[in-house]
Amino acid sequence: MKKPKISVLMATYNCERYVSESINSILNQTYKNFEFLIIDDCSKDKTALIVKELSLNDSRIKIFNNKKNIGLTKSLIKLTKFVKGDFIARIDGDDISFSNRFEEQIKWFKKNPKGILLGTSGIKIHEDGNKIKDLNIPPLNSSKIVKKLIFTNFYLHSSMMFKKIPFLKVGGYRKFFTFSQDYDLWCRMSKIGEIGNLAKNLIKIRSHEKSISFKKKNKQSVFALIASCLNYKDTLKLNRHNEQSFLKYIKNQKDLKTHFRSLRYLYSLNLPKKFKLNFFSLSFKEKIYLFSDFKFLCIKILKNNLNEF
Repeated sequence: MKKPKISVLMATYNCERYVSESINSILNQTYKNFEFLIIDDCSKDKTALIVKELSLNDSRIKIFNNKKNIGLTKSLIKLTKFVKGDFIARIDGDDISFSNRFEEQIKWFKKNPKGILLGTSGIKIHEDGNKIKDLNIPPLNSSKIVKKLIFTNFYLHSSMMFKKIPFLKVGGYRKFFTFSQDYDLWCRMSKIGEIGNLAKNLIKIRSHEKSISFKKKNKQSVFALIASCLNYKDTLKLNRHNEQSFLKYIKNQKDLKTHFRSLRYLYSLNLPKKFKLNFFSLSFKEKIYLFSDFKFLCIKILKNNLNEF
């Protein structure tokens, strides 16, 4: 039986220090049937040159170069137009896949034919490669994952693999989400099929000053909040008069803390004066009510930006 083909997507920008190790971690996979699509977003260092040199020794690598810097989301959208595989896998230019990652993920999809999206646990590392901590994600069933996704994106983007057809069915990555484009995608895919997670460390996520997650935490959290309210507003049954029904969905205060820390960034844009206050002086219940109102503000903002999708 022919093994399904995987299309691996990598968008690079100024990661000359790490990109060779990252690319080789894919080329050295025990699962061999894949194509490797790499797009450089106008790097100012030697990243593009390193990628080109590595491609000369492996025909599975296909190179694309942006004429101007367009960011991660639009770069990924561009790459998906050339995908030929049955599955799509992600990797960033500074992260490292374990050699058995693809083999373990394909094995899961064979055991779970209704599954359409899969992540894994991983290890957070310093820029020098030394371990910081384990990023353990428990193997929850699909319905429990969805309930957790409503409030937080616990998936590691570089660990993800998903089926191409469902990915295209939901519209792929959306250009509006310049940040948290992955979370928006997981939310939409979770509504049309089963999603899963492997409690195995199959990816190393590098933390350094140039990484998007390091530099843009506030903006990422704001866009994640917008993705949550947009995709789960029906599930949450949110409106200004039934905050109590929303409270029933709150399982874990910790999941919301990152949102509360980042709300001030978006609040400073155009919120009424009543919202411009010290969040940390509020009780948890007051924060929940404020969070509920904020979700409606997000929806209002989205309605004014529909042309961006």
